[in-house]
Amino acid sequence: MGKSLWCKNRREIMTRLWEGKHAGSFIVSEANSNSASSFGRSRETIAVQASADAFEVGQVVTDTNGVWTIYADGDTPTGIIFDAVPVSTSIQAAVLIARDAEVNGAEIEWDAALTSAEIKTGVAELAKLGIIVREVV
Repeated sequence: MGKSLWCKNRREIMTRLWEGKHAGSFIVSEANSNSASSFGRSRETIAVQASADAFEVGQVVTDTNGVWTIYADGDTPTGIIFDAVPVSTSIQAAVLIARDAEVNGAEIEWDAALTSAEIKTGVAELAKLGIIVREVV
């Protein structure tokens, strides 16, 4: 009887672990490649300039004269970052979802300063590139 009471009242303390986003985890589908390229037709390799901003997995970005930045009001989104890009003092290679893909809208990272209307505009601009933002329910 003592053993069952001990088991019944025993507390187990477990540490909660939170798993971050994985590279490309926001992608629902993307176009295949017909070439020997390791990437599908949806992806491009870009050079990210030294920046004080880190890009998160699924971050919507824009290209202004070859300088990649987080999409903000007044810009035109050019794609979505496939994998996280840390803050750096040098140029880094990154992978961009640039066209022909479906993405999970709940997993896309938008600049916190954007309004819902500005995000809607960004979604419409991404659709022009063939990047369809799906609202998963």
